[in-house]
Amino acid sequence: MQGMGDFIGGRFLGGEGEALRSVDPATGSVVCETAWSADRADQAVGAAEAALDGWRALSLDARAEHLARFREAIVARKEPIAEAISLEMGKLRTEARTEVAALVGRFDLMLARIRSDMRDGALAGHPMEALVHRPHGVVGVVGPFNFPLHLCHAHVVPALLLGNTVVMKPSERTPLAGQRYAEAAEAAGLPAGVLNVVNGAGALGAGLLQAKALRALCFTGSWPTGRRILESLLDRPEVLVALEMGGKNA
Repeated sequence: MQGMGDFIGGRFLGGEGEALRSVDPATGSVVCETAWSADRADQAVGAAEAALDGWRALSLDARAEHLARFREAIVARKEPIAEAISLEMGKLRTEARTEVAALVGRFDLMLARIRSDMRDGALAGHPMEALVHRPHGVVGVVGPFNFPLHLCHAHVVPALLLGNTVVMKPSERTPLAGQRYAEAAEAAGLPAGVLNVVNGAGALGAGLLQAKALRALCFTGSWPTGRRILESLLDRPEVLVALEMGGKNA
């Protein structure tokens, strides 16, 4: 099928630039065709930066209401999302449905943790001091192919709940899964620019790292790529870096 392109500033922008195709590993047939350009990284970060002040000004309860609608939009699209994951990644449809169920459960899980663990207020034993939480800003989320939505979503939800805005880049092998996720965000009516989803190869991710407005980067993937990310951000202490890289689980 023809992909809808990147989701930036609350709308889909048709793909432009180099061709990007996802392939069903079981049959070798093309699942989704779109195009990508590294320039879209700056565009997406710009949209996220523009949305930041309005989003972080909302209360936690107000942001949670927006994300509750996002959750319901995912529930309404659970089968198309599972289909995209299965076709592009190759896992069984039943396993893909389990991944979608994990997306749905993440909202309430993270909201409960935030309410219990991240309260502003005076510090015990320090009457002249107080703990105040503030959003980092624009958060980049770069995900892997094996859990193309769940491992991105695990960063997206807490980032949004806490008042950050997000640019998410799924694996270049799973653009349709990313599109289905963005369709749910669009249907939920998330404010424009709060969540942006861009597709592309490594150069797009590199462009995201170079964006001046970036304040955090969450990556799940291989050790070599994670090391390059860390090295590229060593001179930018204002950027929080969280890396989950390949491991041996035997």
